Amino acid sequence: MQQIPQIWFNLTSSHNWNRPPVGIIRVEQSIYKEIGQLFGSERIIPCIWRDGAFRRVDNDSNETPPPGSILITMGLDWDQPYKETLFDLRKKHSVTVIACCYDLIPVLFPQYCVGEVAAYFKEYFAAVNWGASGVLCISRNSEKDYLELCRDSGWPSIPTCVMPLGDNLPADKGEVTTEVRQLRSQPIILFVSTIERRKNHQCLVQAYHLLRRTRPDLKLPKLVFVGMPGWGVGDLLKDIELDPLLKDHIVLLHHVSDAELLALYKVAMLCVYPSFYEGWGLPLGEALAMGKPVFSSDAGSLPEVGGDLIRYLSPFNPSAWAEAIREALENPAILEQQASRVAAGYRSREWKDTAEVVLNFAKECHALDSAGRFPLVLNPGYDCSTGSSKHIGPFLSVAPPSVGYILYGPFVSIPEGRYYITVDGSTEDTADGEVMFDVCAGDKESPVILAYGDAALCSTTSSLLWRSEIFSSETPLSNLQVRCSLKAPRNITIHKVAIHSESS
Repeated sequence: MQQIPQIWFNLTSSHNWNRPPVGIIRVEQSIYKEIGQLFGSERIIPCIWRDGAFRRVDNDSNETPPPGSILITMGLDWDQPYKETLFDLRKKHSVTVIACCYDLIPVLFPQYCVGEVAAYFKEYFAAVNWGASGVLCISRNSEKDYLELCRDSGWPSIPTCVMPLGDNLPADKGEVTTEVRQLRSQPIILFVSTIERRKNHQCLVQAYHLLRRTRPDLKLPKLVFVGMPGWGVGDLLKDIELDPLLKDHIVLLHHVSDAELLALYKVAMLCVYPSFYEGWGLPLGEALAMGKPVFSSDAGSLPEVGGDLIRYLSPFNPSAWAEAIREALENPAILEQQASRVAAGYRSREWKDTAEVVLNFAKECHALDSAGRFPLVLNPGYDCSTGSSKHIGPFLSVAPPSVGYILYGPFVSIPEGRYYITVDGSTEDTADGEVMFDVCAGDKESPVILAYGDAALCSTTSSLLWRSEIFSSETPLSNLQVRCSLKAPRNITIHKVAIHSESS
C-alpha cells in the first residue's frame, strides 16, 4: 500500500467548543488522540478552518494539506462553510477527504431539530457525497440510512465504513463538586444526554410523575439528567420546576466533568436511554462498559449497541417505563441479574479500536484515490482558461487573427512523482504551422517551468498535438498548469488535456 505522507485532522469543532467534551466532540477528540498514537503524532497534523482554508492549529501557520495527504473531518461539519470546498480539495488539490455520517435525523425526523437544520443537512451530505473520498458511519443503521439517501437522491456511490464508537471513559481525574459528592452517597437512576426533544426526557418525567401519583409509598431514587439544555425543552424544564410531585426527585446537572461523570456512573443503580432515534448512543455503551443495567428505547441503532443485554421499551409509552422502573425497585434481583449478564457478556469497545478502523479506511481510500487519480483528463472548455480562444462546450477553439495564450490552466495540485502531459486537438488549416507548449507550477505570477516544447501542425493533425517530456518533483506541486500559445494566427481546436503519472 502506498505510503501516506501526512494525515490532517480537522479539529474546528473542538477548537470552538468551550464546555466538557460530549457527543461528537468526545468522538472527535478521542479519535484524534488515538490516531496520533497509532500513526505517529508527528505525522498527524491538527488543523482548523481559518481564513478560507484548513490550516495548522498554530495561529501563525499558513500551511495547508499538501497534495497526496489525507484530511479527516468528523466534527459538527454540517453548518460550516468548508463543506463547499471538499470537492475542490479532492479534485483540484489531490487530497483524500474522509468525512463522517453520525446520523440523518434532521432529514428523517425534522420535527426533532431546530431552525433550518433539516433544510441544509441534506445539502451538507450532497457536498460530502460529491466531494469526499469515503464516508465513515457510526453504525450499520446510519450506513443504511446514508446509502438510502444517496440512492433516493441519485448521488454516485462512494466507499463507506462502519466504525462502532469506543465507550471507555477517561481516567478518573479532576475535582468533584459538592452536589455530585452528595449524589454519590445514594442510589440514582442516570440519564446522560443533552436535554433536547429527540432525547425524550419527557418520557421519564411523565413516568416519574405516574409513579409518584399512583405509588406514593414507593421509595424512588433520584432521577439525574446529565447534559446541557438544548432546543425545544422549555416547557419540560418548567414542568420539572413546578410539578409538586417531582420536587426533589429529578436533578439536573448541566456542567459535568469527566471525573464527575465517572463518579455518577459508578453509583447509578440503573441507566436509562429513552431516545426517539440515535445514530449510535454513546452513553449507552459507556453505561454497559461500566457494568450497569440499562433500560433503553428500541429505536434507531440502540439495539446495535446493547444487543440482548439490556431491556428495550417503546419511547412512546411512559406507562411502560414507569412499570419497568417500579418492577425493578420492588424486585432488586432484576437489576442484579441484568448487571451480571452485562458483566459476563459485554465486550467494551476501546477508542483505539475505533481509531484503527478509521485509519485503515483512510489508507484504503487514499490507495483508491492514488490508483484512480491519473490520468487526470481535463476538458479545456470547462477546466482551463484562455486569453484568445472561445469556449465551445468542452473544447477551446481559436481562429485568426487571434494569437498569444490560447490555453492555460487548470491550476491543480498533485503529489510528488514523475509525470507527463498530453494535449489532443485538431486544425482545419491547410498550411503547416507550430504551436508552443509549456508546463509550469508554483507561484502564478512567476511559475517554475517543468517541461516545454513545440508541436508541428498540418491539416492531417486530428488527435495528439503534443506530449511533454517526463518531469519529476520530490515535493507536491501546486498550481500546475499547461500553457499553449500561438505566435501566428491559426485555426485550432483543443479537445483534451491529460496529466499522466509515469506509472499510470
